[in-house]
Amino acid sequence: MPVDGAAMEVVSIENNAYGSATYVVTTRVGRRAVVIDPGDHDTSPVSDHLQGRGVGIELIALTHEHYDHIAGLERLRIEYRCPVVCSRSCSEAIVDPRLNLSRYRGEGDIACLPADSVFEEFAAWPWDGESIRFIATLDTRREACVLPSGICSLPAIRCLADPPVSRNCPGEAKRNCMTAWHIC
Repeated sequence: MPVDGAAMEVVSIENNAYGSATYVVTTRVGRRAVVIDPGDHDTSPVSDHLQGRGVGIELIALTHEHYDHIAGLERLRIEYRCPVVCSRSCSEAIVDPRLNLSRYRGEGDIACLPADSVFEEFAAWPWDGESIRFIATLDTRREACVLPSGICSLPAIRCLADPPVSRNCPGEAKRNCMTAWHIC
């Protein structure tokens, strides 16, 4: 989904196994993408998209630890030899099938390696002349906002803007989202 006037493009790839989504963010000039929440064991749709654009992965970012956000994590981490960034609490939870809830879904445990880079409340990651900011959210500190600079408003995700203002995207009016984005 190109955004008018933005130097970035965000593509949502449905995770067929769970109905969640993986987001691939690329700059219009760069050759490296940021992948957010690789939640399907079958990572071929993400890999096919990246290969079709001639793009590799700079970074995998996790918004939280649930199995439908991490099922494809290790496969992409190995295939693209890229680091994983998330909150410290999320990193601690992705290694434990009880905490990432995969133990309770009846399809086998998912246990990932800890993240390569963790943060307590805030972190920034330089990327393709831009900056991606990560902010831990909610009381558990397991969830995080992923804030690349330039776009706001993705389906089914509450957006945060500078100064902090929240908006619910379509379909989200009756419940709070666990994750948030701001790409500016």
